[in-house]
Amino acid sequence: RMDGSSIYGQVKDSTGNALEGAQLQIKASGSSFVQNYKTNPKGYFDVILNPGTYSVTVAANGYQSSKQTVVVSNSRLLTPVVLSSKR
Repeated sequence: RMDGSSIYGQVKDSTGNALEGAQLQIKASGSSFVQNYKTNPKGYFDVILNPGTYSVTVAANGYQSSKQTVVVSNSRLLTPVVLSSKR
């Protein structure tokens, strides 16, 4: 049972514009669990996960990818992401 555990947030560029369709790859530490998601038209994502530690990689065309480790407990974890333009 998932008990309302999730990560959520918005993917934006460095000027604050929302990035629609940004790709999120979520991997659970110590397991083979991998899930892929996309942001909605306003750049938001909301992913239900079991409690644990996850690696979250976010990528969008024309931007450098971002990778962070998040620890999910029995609550909603705000996980905002800002991507920088590739130069």
